[in-house]
Amino acid sequence: MARPLNDKPPVSPAERLAAIAATPQEAWRRLADHALVPAAVSGPEWLGALHETMGDKAHLLAPATGSDLAAVMAVEVRSRGHGYPAAVAASWHTDLTFAGTPLIAAENPARAFAGLISAARGECGAHALLINGMEDDEALLAALEAAASELGVTWRPIASLQRAALRPTGASYTAWLEANLSRKKRSQLRRLAARLGETGTLSFDALAPGEAVTPWIEDFLALEQAGWKGRRGTAVAGSEALERALRSAVERLAAHGDLGFWRLAVDGRPVAMLFAAMSGDRAWLVKIAHDESFARFSPGSLIILEASRELMASGRFSLIDSCAMPGHPQIEHLWRDRVGICDVMIATPGTPDWLFALLVAAERSCRSVRATAKQALHAITRRKIK
Repeated sequence: MARPLNDKPPVSPAERLAAIAATPQEAWRRLADHALVPAAVSGPEWLGALHETMGDKAHLLAPATGSDLAAVMAVEVRSRGHGYPAAVAASWHTDLTFAGTPLIAAENPARAFAGLISAARGECGAHALLINGMEDDEALLAALEAAASELGVTWRPIASLQRAALRPTGASYTAWLEANLSRKKRSQLRRLAARLGETGTLSFDALAPGEAVTPWIEDFLALEQAGWKGRRGTAVAGSEALERALRSAVERLAAHGDLGFWRLAVDGRPVAMLFAAMSGDRAWLVKIAHDESFARFSPGSLIILEASRELMASGRFSLIDSCAMPGHPQIEHLWRDRVGICDVMIATPGTPDWLFALLVAAERSCRSVRATAKQALHAITRRKIK
């Protein structure tokens, strides 16, 4: 039986920011280090940096057990203006959000999930919690199911997808390359690397432990700004807030030893750069940029392969998420493994079944409309190009 409605009103924006600032960094760090499933996107380095610069519309759900945090997830409250008949606490999304898995304590994860769901109601006044981009992990979903049962609420899957990933098995890079890429593809990539090397001195390097990360950030921002994202106005350097957030997040990851940064250069000039966030035995390719004047040599593919070599050689990772859209023409030809990603909606305590059903229907309807509009836009764009 569902718990009675919580009459506590939603907290104000000022109270939300105060709650974020008051979250103990040590407790947040402990949770990140001992989460059921690692999630750098919800850790104190990445999420903390984004909140400090862009979190005025977000609320940090951080239920605690004693002095320890049980879970952490950033949400924004959506209601009628977003097509819902009642308030929904949905995953907070920014242009720097690369995944959506919340931090859930490994110890009693069902209780941690229940804390998140209850906090969505008690702190945000939400009738449902919408988690977008969560790793489709068996342990996570089992904890969610147990929490819903404990609270007497319902949950529903909204969407799922599979995207490219790398799952190191302990095999050598050479063995992996031969198993995953055809002989023709391997030969093609070797030729491209050789031709790129003919344009100047070709070098590949990685950010070293303790090395200053600021020059790397500067090079990356400049490289991205000079490409199509800069022309379209979506490069990070085109937004002061995004740039501040990125700089802070990357610096914090580097200081904690959880940043991978790689550079492919010709005569010392970067032609491709890539960086990854890391946590536990997981890594996520957050952003990549390349010099379009070298596009014919596929520098993006070349740097991904070199980064793959280093990530595999570290022996640390069981899963590296590409964070790419399904069907991405570049990464899916290089990484043959897949990781499941899911979106789920959970009723909060006291939400009637009929209202939750309406919220689920509204979310699915909005997604259908957006998908149709996107397909129409792509069709029009293709015809214009032709």
